[in-house]
Amino acid sequence: MDVPFQNPDVLRLAELQVNPILDALNNAFDEFSRVVKARPSLTTAVIVENIREELIGFVNVITMQMNTGNVTGLVNHLLDAQNMTQKIIMVTRKIRFENGCRGFHVTD
Repeated sequence: MDVPFQNPDVLRLAELQVNPILDALNNAFDEFSRVVKARPSLTTAVIVENIREELIGFVNVITMQMNTGNVTGLVNHLLDAQNMTQKIIMVTRKIRFENGCRGFHVTD
């Protein structure tokens, strides 16, 4: 019986998920950034920069996990990236609503 992170088939299946998950995360961040910038402030600029740094960290760690063939680490970080994507989407909706109430609208 193969250990999961020694099985090349399992690694390949995990690797196939990397681009779609990171694309979704990047798209969520792009939308978040657009919505937040509709009502610019120092606070929102800091929030955008902090999230951007987190995204860079995800890409770096996921790349490292792929290069080392660590399936467990790769899958864990992909799950974290999916969770972060959902959180960014939820926060974006909330900020869009709050900005709309204050007269700051983002066109789609």
